[in-house]
Amino acid sequence: MSHLINDAKWIWYKDITTENQHVDFRVPFSIKSKEKTFLHISSHSHYSVFVNDRPIYTAQYPDFETYKIFDSIDISSYVECGDNILTICGYCQNIDSFSCVKSTPGILFVVENDGAIIKKSDTHIKCRRSLDYFTG
Repeated sequence: MSHLINDAKWIWYKDITTENQHVDFRVPFSIKSKEKTFLHISSHSHYSVFVNDRPIYTAQYPDFETYKIFDSIDISSYVECGDNILTICGYCQNIDSFSCVKSTPGILFVVENDGAIIKKSDTHIKCRRSLDYFTG
């Protein structure tokens, strides 16, 4: 799977210094077939995934800055042929604690459909501070 994410970029909101920050990423994508559609994702800390406004998956990352872990999530049953919206809410504690080391926040992902990369994280992905959580 690591070959799929080689060209994806770590992304985050422009403010990388704020503590306890939730960031929403909104990613439109289109597919011709629902079969074999996967999201491959890694996060600095926590994330939640929604496809077409339906909650799909939430995870906390047990990895280290030098040892990143990726989840592969089958989203085939949540997508539609044609246009879809992937929403990712990422969280970064951004403060040292017993369960987190302060480091650069980020989300990295690839949407794969039938073996082809349909969408990947890059600087063109729209994001904002989440309106659903307090930041700071």
